[in-house]
Parts: sequence; structure tokens; C-alpha cells
Amino acid sequence: MDQNDDYEKESLTRLVKENNRMLKAMNRREKTRGFFTFLKYVLMITFFVFSYIQLKPYLDSVMDLYQKVGEQSDSLSGITDKVGEFDLEKLKDAFEQ
Repeated sequence: MDQNDDYEKESLTRLVKENNRMLKAMNRREKTRGFFTFLKYVLMITFFVFSYIQLKPYLDSVMDLYQKVGEQSDSLSGITDKVGEFDLEKLKDAFEQ
């Protein structure tokens, strides 16, 4: 039985070492994956911030243009309110006389 016990101990030791090696490899892969995931998010945020900084002058000019168009439409609606209803029949009658 002594030889059988030694063989079982060697097998168990071999299995424990192999499991330990696999667990260390898995842990190393998880750390690497975590680092690259963090790096990916940092690069994405940096890209979006840099893009916003580069596009801000263009966005500001578009917003100014939009506001000017809105002001012009408001002034046009104000003019139509001042003119009131325009009746073509009355104008036609005025020119016929």
C-alpha cells in the first residue's frame, strides 16, 4: 500500500500544480482583459472630447444661423399680423373701378 499511496500523492500533486498553473493563467488573462477594456474606454472618451473640441466652432456657427432664421421667421409673422387679412376680391374691385 505504500507504493499506491506514493503514486496517489504524486498524481494529486501533479493535478494541484496543473490546476494552479491554469488558475494563474486565467487570472493573468483577466487582468490583461481588464487593462485593455479600461484603455478602450479611455481612448473612446478622449476621442469624443477631442472631436467635440474640434467641432465646437462649427456647431456654434450652425446654432447662430438657426437662431437668426428663427428671428427672421418671427419678424415675418409679425409683418403678416400687421398687414392683416389680404382679400384679393377687394383689390380686384379697386382696380376695376
